[in-house]
Amino acid sequence: SAVSQKNDLQDKEYMQQKNYESEVARINASTDTEQTKADKVKLLDSQRQAQKEQYDRIEIYVGY
Repeated sequence: SAVSQKNDLQDKEYMQQKNYESEVARINASTDTEQTKADKVKLLDSQRQAQKEQYDRIEIYVGY
């Protein structure tokens, strides 16, 4: 059903956000240099933004 699909999408988006937050915390807790940490977080931010845009496109396409 449409409601089930929407809930599945929201669950996926929630898990992606939690994974992103965990990865940022892991990077910041690492012993890498501050520059390396910043570079890794910047890459992760780009990946997360792409996920959000994909989620938004699916929402629009499906009509939520």
